[in-house]
Formats: sequence, C-alpha cells, structure tokens
Amino acid sequence: MRRRAGSSHLQRPVFRGGAVAVLKIPPGVSEYPNTRLFSVLNDAGPDDLEAWPTGRLLSTAARLVEQAWEQQLRKRGLTHAGVIALHSIAAQPMSQREMARACRVTDQTMSRTVDHLVRGGFASRSVDPADERRMRVRITAAGAAEYRRVLELERDDNAAVGDNTASPLSVSDPETLRRLLVELVRAHRGSSAHTTGSTPVADDPSTETG
Repeated sequence: MRRRAGSSHLQRPVFRGGAVAVLKIPPGVSEYPNTRLFSVLNDAGPDDLEAWPTGRLLSTAARLVEQAWEQQLRKRGLTHAGVIALHSIAAQPMSQREMARACRVTDQTMSRTVDHLVRGGFASRSVDPADERRMRVRITAAGAAEYRRVLELERDDNAAVGDNTASPLSVSDPETLRRLLVELVRAHRGSSAHTTGSTPVADDPSTETG
C-alpha cells in the first residue's frame, strides 16, 4: 500500500469480481493498524458514529470489510497479491515478468508472490520449452480449485459483510446496503473520472506478504 503522487490518499490494490481494482482510503483511517482501527471504533459510542460524516463512515466501512476479506484469504493460505497472481495464470502459464506486467507490479514483488504461491502448492515453476533461460509459472490443480473457491467466496456478500449472527460486520439488510452503494458509485463515478482524468490502476502491492 502506498501513496499516489499528488494525492493525500493511500491506495491499495484489491481483487474484486475477477479484476484488479484500487481501494482509496483517506488519511487517518488507512494509517491505523488493524487492531488500532478496531480499538478506535470500539471507543466511539453510538452517538459519535452517528455524528461522523458520510465519507468517513464509507471509508471506515470499506477498511473493515477489506480486513474481513483479508482474514478469509489468510485462512486459505492466500493474500490479495496471491489471488491477483492466480487470476493472471488461471487461463495459461506465464513468465514472472509477464505476470508482473499483467498485475502492474514490479518483477521483485511478483517474484515474492510466486514464491509464496509455490510454497503453498498453488502454483509451480518450470523451464519454458521455447526458451530455457526463462521460467514459466502455471497454476496447479490445487491452486485452480482454491482460486474457484475464492471467486465463489468473493461473490458471496455474507463473506464480506457477515450475517446477522456470526460476524461483527453484520448488517440487517445487506441487499439494501448493496443497492445504496451501487447508486452512490454510479452517481460519483463520472465526476471522479472527470476530476482524475484517468482510470485508477493498481499500485505495486509491495507490502503484501506474498
């Protein structure tokens, strides 16, 4: 996670719907470690939260949902960077350089990510028959199965916001929440693109552990 030049926001690459996106988090909220963020929220009473501006509520909610998703991936031995890398080789093997280019990260970052995937049995390296100086990375059967399960999990809204009984991130009406978020994004997407002049891309997830 790093700061884009000319912006006060920290940006974090995230995997959603089979694609790479960018989560922008305003200063302050994003700089809290996970435990500290939960501590700050626990210290804020109901009245305090009711007084928060919408932007702060949205950015905090996004961070909490992202943390819940990270926990789901960790249980499966994966990281955001690892899932994005698996996405790049799901259809066919690639060299690490090709993967880095597809995922918009540095070669060094992709090397660490692939190392983690290989150790976990999700991917394997082999010599490229067309060029023995180059290694190609392919997804393993176990990696493909896990990748499909992650996609299913990602499409399950309860995995992100939780249900009403088991998750601290539960909401009473997830369908209404989703509808309102879609409306909000649609309303602001045009003005955001006009302001930035380009579509954000994923930065180098060099802080990921794999």
